[in-house]
Amino acid sequence: MATPHKLPKHEPKPPRRPKFTFAQYPVPPEVHSVIRTTWYKNGKTVEVDEVQIMEAPDATDAFHYLCGGALRQGCDVTVLTTYEPEELGVPIT
Repeated sequence: MATPHKLPKHEPKPPRRPKFTFAQYPVPPEVHSVIRTTWYKNGKTVEVDEVQIMEAPDATDAFHYLCGGALRQGCDVTVLTTYEPEELGVPIT
């Protein structure tokens, strides 16, 4: 009878940290910002979504809701807008 082989133990990978990229970029005047989210599963890209937030009184609230929710779910977020980061409450590091 053969001796059972022990499989090497693999350390679990730490969860990936989502990336947030903010770029000032010319967008049409009626667009507040363009937000791209990249979704991952098992460390691989499975979906990329792009949303345009139109200029409106609640555009900044929509911006915070979308970016914050995506980052909490582990997505990478890329923002293109004409606004300064400080105007949208984005911390500068």
